[in-house]
Amino acid sequence: MTDLAVTLDVHKQIRQWQQEAGLPVVDLQQPRRSWAAMLTILLDARSADARTAALSISSILTGSTQRNPLQVLIPDSEDSVLLEQWLAFEPDVRFVRTVDEAVLGAQYLLVCPAGVVFGSHSVQAAVEAAQESGARLLRAVVDGVSGSLELWDTAGLGSAADLSAAEQGIRDDGGERWVSGASLGAYAAGRPAPKMFLRKGAAGRFDVHVVVKDLKDPAARRDYEQQIRQLESELARAKRHWWQEASSAAPAGGTARRPFGSVPLRAVRKGPRYLAARTALRLRRWTTG
Repeated sequence: MTDLAVTLDVHKQIRQWQQEAGLPVVDLQQPRRSWAAMLTILLDARSADARTAALSISSILTGSTQRNPLQVLIPDSEDSVLLEQWLAFEPDVRFVRTVDEAVLGAQYLLVCPAGVVFGSHSVQAAVEAAQESGARLLRAVVDGVSGSLELWDTAGLGSAADLSAAEQGIRDDGGERWVSGASLGAYAAGRPAPKMFLRKGAAGRFDVHVVVKDLKDPAARRDYEQQIRQLESELARAKRHWWQEASSAAPAGGTARRPFGSVPLRAVRKGPRYLAARTALRLRRWTTG
């Protein structure tokens, strides 16, 4: 079989994987957009098969960071040969065998485990979250993926081999922050994409608002607990008010319908937003019905 036939078979196979995963088919011949941030992406595919790595690469090449340098960390294998044939003519993609061979970005390095699928603006949202919070190391946890996304501020780092040594120092200095991968629009291959809200207008991009909180910070925990107590108090007052209204309007000898019913403890554990949404829904049902 000729080299051309092998290459066509590889492209056909990867196109099938993209379609099965519901991802846009990457057209390597089309010009792609660039992004101004000095960012380099390192995809760790040492423990992944070709399909898993290809889906992550596909999502990167169709996103807003598609012209930023991409390094694929993968050992010599049949999987690496397939990926190298697929991306043989991509000047922005480089294959490395060890972490020491990886090159740091001028400003940021995003270390991504293979299996993560990015939304159109996931990488850009991660950079914006790091900038807004002042984090030197931003981690994003993606359900279903072993390991976390790591966005490093490369200032003061000599090489990718320095990451492990620098991690503890950044943590001790309070420069590490954690966010949910879903808040960035990132998810595991084979799982449904998180719902995102599109910004209206010509921008046509994801309107992502990421709230970065350090769960180890006592102040953050107290703030969260205070929000829950406040919502519980408001819910209790609303229940008493509507119960009094229902009791006064009930027929003699009748039984007033409870407007809210019981609020189980699991509702409180889901957090303030869930509790507020539940309260609003109960109020609408009672007032309309």
